[in-house]
Order: sequence, then structure tokens, then C-alpha cells
Amino acid sequence: MDGIRVVAYSVRVHGATGDRQTDDTQAIQQAIDACHAAGGGTVVFPTGDYLTGTIRLKDRVVLWLDAGATIWASVEPLAYSTPYLIHALDARDVSIVGPGRIDGQGEKFWVRNGERWRPGPFRPESLVYFERCQNIVVRDVTITNSPSWTLHTFRCDNVVISGVTILNDIAGPNTDGIDPNCSTNVRISDCHIVAGDDCIVVKATEDYPCENVTVTNCTLETTCAALKLGTESHGDIRHCTFSNCTIRNTSAGITLYQKDGGTMEDVLFSNITIETKGDVIYKHREWPIFIDLERRGPDSKVGVIRDVSFSGI
Repeated sequence: MDGIRVVAYSVRVHGATGDRQTDDTQAIQQAIDACHAAGGGTVVFPTGDYLTGTIRLKDRVVLWLDAGATIWASVEPLAYSTPYLIHALDARDVSIVGPGRIDGQGEKFWVRNGERWRPGPFRPESLVYFERCQNIVVRDVTITNSPSWTLHTFRCDNVVISGVTILNDIAGPNTDGIDPNCSTNVRISDCHIVAGDDCIVVKATEDYPCENVTVTNCTLETTCAALKLGTESHGDIRHCTFSNCTIRNTSAGITLYQKDGGTMEDVLFSNITIETKGDVIYKHREWPIFIDLERRGPDSKVGVIRDVSFSGI
């Protein structure tokens, strides 16, 4: 973030109330726009509860959440101009940092189906979505109750996610933790993730590589897979290192699913502790390590899995 002037823009100054009753979307966006227009800086969320729909993060803007500050996802569909709560598109040098929280209010977007939840008529596709961005930092924030994928990067480069806590409902549908998707040079470290779907999942939903990914010093718990490659694997997934992680209360520890014709290669897993546990909600079987190479459909290409190493498991 070299070159960013240390200028702070409080969302309160731009009219945000922080009372969790008033829709603060417009005030928050005004603070971001003013910060961006001035050449960059920090948009500050002081202690309070900020109810918002879609906010768009722009070049050279840092969102700083004070201790005691929480961003609450609106449950009103009309509050979303895109299907994401925080959305950065074609942006550079963007960050979400600080000791505060983001709460997705997941249960309010679902309906009950026996012991399980299923998606309701509307929910955000991702809570935080970086799309074709460069130089991303997400650090020290706590993200809770995501209604869907929590933190998703698509075709991004140079991503740092560190010290982040994600606490989702373990029965929540599709509540992935972190999804590096068709992204390059991604570093994930020192995160604690509890999810109702995969905790950290490296994927390629398009014919574009996901590569140079490192994951280290994370604690993971889920009803699905803790560390996963695929299943979406249209592009190559390569040069990935996973180390020094603790996996507990989880149906599947490490999984590789190649279904869409790409190549998974040069992948290293080391110094990882795995404790599997049967899933009473979704009835998933227990797999400490699972590798699956198959066609998704009759017209799918046959992919490749090669040069995968396990040590200290």
C-alpha cells in the first residue's frame, strides 16, 4: 500500500448512524467515494452497528473496522445492487482490516428443511467478493454468519488474508470460508475458520489458472472439507502449499476433486493434524484424505492429478 496518504474518512461524518436500524448503505458509499476521489486513504467504521446493502470498494481504499464496530448485511433484496455485500471490481490496492466484525445474518436468508437449512428465495452469492482485483489485504477482521460463500477472490492477483476469523453456522448451506478462484499469488495464514461447507477451497470455475497459493498456520472445522482443491477445475490448479494446519470435527480433511478437465499439479501438504468426525446433519462420510478424478458429465474432459506430496500428516 505504499503511496497511500494517511487520510481517514469516517462513515459517521458522511451520515451513517450505526444504530442497526437505519440503512447506512448510502452514507458508507459516500465515504468510500470521497476517499477514492481524493487519491486513497482509510474509511473508518467507529464503534457501532452499521446496517448496509451492497457497498463497492474502490482503488486505494482501506476499510478499517474499529473494535466494537460491526457491519450487518441487510436482509432486504432491494438493498443489493450486486449479489454481494462488499464488492470490489477491477480495483487495485484495497483492504479490509481491523478488529471489528462483518455479520451476514445467514439464518435470515435460509428456510428450514428438517434438520437442515436450505437457501431461501434470495441471498447474497458471496459476502465479500473481490473480482479481477490486484493487491488485496484482508487482515484481523472477524466474519460471522455468512449466508453463502464468505470471502471469494475471482481472477485476482497478490492476495493476503491473515489473522481472519470466520464463524459460520455449521448447518448453513454453501457457507464456504475462503475461496481463491482463478487467482494467483494468494497467501492465507493464521486464520480460524468454522464453516458449514468447505473451509479453504482452491478452485477454477473458468479456464484460467489458480496458482501460487500458500496456506499456513490455520485451524479449521466443518461438516465438509477443510482443505480442498476443486471440484470446479476448468483451469489448472498448481503450485500450492498447505502447511502447519490443525483440522478438527470435520468430515473430510484434505480433498482433491478433478472433474472439469484441468490439471492439478505441484501440490504439497505438510505438518497437518486431521481429526475426522461423522456429520450428523448432512450424513457425509469421514475421509481424512480423499482424491477423486472423474468426469463431471459425459461431455467433460478427463483431467490430471499429479505431483502431489503428503508429509507429516
